[in-house]
Amino acid sequence: MAKQGLAEVFSTMNGKVFQDNQKLSFLVEWKGVQSSYKLPCFFGLKRRIDAIDLVGMLNDPSAGYDFEVVAPCGSDRCFVLTIPEIIEFRSLLAGARVMLELNSIIYECLHRPVLC
Repeated sequence: MAKQGLAEVFSTMNGKVFQDNQKLSFLVEWKGVQSSYKLPCFFGLKRRIDAIDLVGMLNDPSAGYDFEVVAPCGSDRCFVLTIPEIIEFRSLLAGARVMLELNSIIYECLHRPVLC
């Protein structure tokens, strides 16, 4: 269910991404905690999560590789993610990106002038 003034873009079991057109930002809700990001910071967060070396984490037996700490730009929040959480968070951000791209394609198709 979308919160007032926000449009839900995508969700997983532990997270949701909302679009706030009034503030021109995205609200990421992860495990009940919300953080707001402008578009560049939202995609920067996605790039940082995508850049995490999961294979390296899985192959390293030391305790320091059991989790990853990500402090995104434009936010005072940091994410401490285990390997399964990284996988789900990647899915959340990737799903949100796909839905945003799909929305843009649909908007373009609906508002494109018809050429005879």
